[in-house]
Amino acid sequence: MRFINWLFSFLELPIFTSKLPTQVIIDRGSTLSLCCKATGSPLPTIEWSRVQRFADVPLGFQQNGCIEVNTVRKNSDGDYICRARNSFGLAETVTAVFVDKKGCVF
Repeated sequence: MRFINWLFSFLELPIFTSKLPTQVIIDRGSTLSLCCKATGSPLPTIEWSRVQRFADVPLGFQQNGCIEVNTVRKNSDGDYICRARNSFGLAETVTAVFVDKKGCVF
């Protein structure tokens, strides 16, 4: 029993250390930056995905738990999903991005 307690004391599910907003409204033509940070043991990896309405829309540049979409367009809107995963589990959070239709036209 002591071994099991020792084992579980070193394994932790991923937990987000900073919360993303549930929604973001951004102007067309600007840059969208979203970042996720999580703890856990082992240290979780962060990956982003998106519920896409358009198959040809790239997700964006990902690095160090952040995603950046340069030159936001009207089809950049939708749900952006951040996943923190380690060998012990998975946590995810979603941010809904709405692109302001006013402003510059692409």
